Amino acid sequence: MPRGRSHWSLLGSVRDELATACPEAHKLITANSATYFAGGILPDSLRLFAGRDKNETHFYDDQQPASWDTAIGTLCRVHPGLANPNRLDSTRVAWMLGIIAHITADLAYWRHIIPLLPPGPPWDAHHYGSWLLMDRLFVPINDRTLEWSDVAIGALPPFGDRDALRILWDQMVDRVLPSDDPWVVESGYRFSGYSPILSDPQEAAAATVEMLVEQNRDYWEKSVALVSGLFAPATRDTFVAAAISWGSGQIKSYLSGNYALHG
Repeated sequence: MPRGRSHWSLLGSVRDELATACPEAHKLITANSATYFAGGILPDSLRLFAGRDKNETHFYDDQQPASWDTAIGTLCRVHPGLANPNRLDSTRVAWMLGIIAHITADLAYWRHIIPLLPPGPPWDAHHYGSWLLMDRLFVPINDRTLEWSDVAIGALPPFGDRDALRILWDQMVDRVLPSDDPWVVESGYRFSGYSPILSDPQEAAAATVEMLVEQNRDYWEKSVALVSGLFAPATRDTFVAAAISWGSGQIKSYLSGNYALHG
């Protein structure tokens, strides 16, 4: 939370922020782009396709705000072999930086977006409308064409699952990222729990993108309309800025060895 396209955009924004905030991190990420972005979707791939729970994939509890500020420390405590970047090669560090950027983006969403929405289950139309709007964040062309073959899968963190990650990677690169049309993007989430109305594989498998848009556009538009009044551009910008700031700050802290003691 938010979904894959939003995360992909924010991963790029955190990387760009680090060009001045932490050139060491920026250099490492740009040298290992595919691995960094793979790390940035790894937590959700485990939730969607490996049946893992939130605590073992994101290292915080949605309903326990006290766990949010300690999420990265918890990750390093639970997996001490990842806690000290000075003991890892660059590919393993790249995985960690992507994971950190994912977790901090989720937490920024909990702090800045969730309080604006009415309480409800994950598939509540208000929450779904918010996802649809946040998926409109810009993704640079070069970030859309990364290759699975460039992912350092041999350095996958010990809690990872290659098969689950590959499913989400292919969905993102092949179906979600190529278009800027929001309804084509939404159709790209077929086969996964990222899109509740398209979560039936049999229904989605038999439909073209055009058919999916025709069948679901009315529901999607109504979901967006429910929340469009809540999300002035400044609201979205506040969330984005928080995600970038938190992500880059936690990456700097990790690379400085501040979590090494957790391991």
